[in-house]
Amino acid sequence: MHARILATLLLGAAIVTPLHCEPLHSTVSYQGSLSLQGQSVEGMHDMRLQLWSAADGGAPIREDVIISGLQVTHGLFSTNADFGLTPFDGSSLWLEVAIRESGTSPFITLVPRQPVTALPYAHSAAFLAAGSVESANILDGSLTSEHVSMAAVTETALADDSVTTAKIALNSIEALNIAPSAIGQPQLADGAIENRHFAQGSITASKINSSEIQLRFSQECPQNHYLATVAEDGSPQCVPIPFASSLTLATSGNVGRFSSVAMRDGNLPIIATHDGQAFDLVLYDCLDAACAKSVERRPDSVTATGFFTSVAVRPDGRPVISYRESGSNDLKLYSCGNSRCSTGIVRSLVTSGNVGSYSDIAVGTSNLPYISHFDVQNDDLRLFVCADVECSSGTDRLLDSQGSVGSHSSIALALDGTPLIAYYDTSNRDLKVYDCANTACSLGTSRLLSADGDVGSHTSVAVSASGIPSLSFYDATQNAVGLYVCANASCSTGTSSLITPADEGGRYTSIAVRPDNRPVVAFYQEPLKDLMLVDCLDDACVQHELHRLDTTDDVGQFASVALTSAGTATIAYRDTTSETVKLFRCTDPTCTR
Repeated sequence: MHARILATLLLGAAIVTPLHCEPLHSTVSYQGSLSLQGQSVEGMHDMRLQLWSAADGGAPIREDVIISGLQVTHGLFSTNADFGLTPFDGSSLWLEVAIRESGTSPFITLVPRQPVTALPYAHSAAFLAAGSVESANILDGSLTSEHVSMAAVTETALADDSVTTAKIALNSIEALNIAPSAIGQPQLADGAIENRHFAQGSITASKINSSEIQLRFSQECPQNHYLATVAEDGSPQCVPIPFASSLTLATSGNVGRFSSVAMRDGNLPIIATHDGQAFDLVLYDCLDAACAKSVERRPDSVTATGFFTSVAVRPDGRPVISYRESGSNDLKLYSCGNSRCSTGIVRSLVTSGNVGSYSDIAVGTSNLPYISHFDVQNDDLRLFVCADVECSSGTDRLLDSQGSVGSHSSIALALDGTPLIAYYDTSNRDLKVYDCANTACSLGTSRLLSADGDVGSHTSVAVSASGIPSLSFYDATQNAVGLYVCANASCSTGTSSLITPADEGGRYTSIAVRPDNRPVVAFYQEPLKDLMLVDCLDDACVQHELHRLDTTDDVGQFASVALTSAGTATIAYRDTTSETVKLFRCTDPTCTR
């Protein structure tokens, strides 16, 4: 974590009367702004403050002060810390600041240390003998105008140059102590007045020429806007945030193939993918909704593993990933022990034959995972049904063996928890679906959905909130993206249509359905090598809009889309040119603002 902090340091001062001694204040008021990689930090943080005897090196003056649960909003924070009176003996001090996200460790120290420049002190005595107190006996800042009778000190009582700025306590002279026009520019030496000479709140907007000095502002920009500039009157000038942002997650290796994304609680994405250089299963645990910060994990790094990855999130918040180990031709599963996937268990589900290709995983309300996959050795569609939440055992079922069937499989669960699997019939080049008759899928029906040309590869299926499945697929005959919208939950009938122009490509389709039943489809457009998105304007996608999301080099293969709770799309995909995995995040449901 590399952070840059801008701060203002204020020390509380004691004001003492001649007849009694007020306690010396030791509280430090600390305000500032916190940013990470150019973006304002948000949320709860812990801060550690410590006084040092030098700007670099030196020794700590006393024990540090820990401030827990500090709220940072739009990068801004304000807090107080009490170091006691002992450190403030007139010596130069520097403040060292360290910060961390609440509940994490360790602290990260910010550099450089900041000088503590204001050290006001005061002492008093009840009675003083005449002539017993000279200027050398009076601590700077301890005698203010309130301790001197009106007109008690006149110009004749002051030697020339006997009163300098160094002998005037901070905030001891206010406007009401100065006669109108008594001080003009000729009476002020160059550099004589600095920021520290102005009391807090003493300069208001009415006293500022806004054409010369920028007024401070406290207003916020509305949602989905950012601050572009500040007007003379201090009001913010806000402009809309671009409709989306693209982020590169990996900087090393050869990652991004077989990318899959799912959404956890708090709209935190988790991405599973394959490292084609190390041949590992790779996870990216996003720490915020935009995935500006993430942790890379490699839960399985045996020889040649992590192919055909698919990730889903259980209702209890724990991700689960299906994938193929090509070294042993097995279907495997990684069951995360927590939502961050920092711990987990690797399981080999099917170890006979040549299985696990085109794996896709879904999890129902019972937390039981279902994995569809392709048996390469027998050219069959298969489904592994886990017997328990951790998938320590289960049943691998043969669903369709008529010809070469089962590649490009995609699974979704109906509202009653029964699986529905979309897949490609390679022998006949058709789009098919297998409708399970029960949650165990011990019985079911294979249905031909479309046989119009070469259709059905790169397929993806999702079920709407009303229980209606929709399937996206690649129409190789038209070289376009097709959409099949089922008429009922079992998909016994439906309507097939093209949702992109012919001859513009449409591989690696991925579909999701918004809460209002409108599908959204991400795909790779081969001619221009771009990541694309189809935004359906109605349930059947009769009306739709086409958006070009990322046009940087060759991007968009292995696209995978997931939706936030508000229906905004987040897409994981591969940057083939840079051999990295990227994440595209829309900021509104239509991905247009």
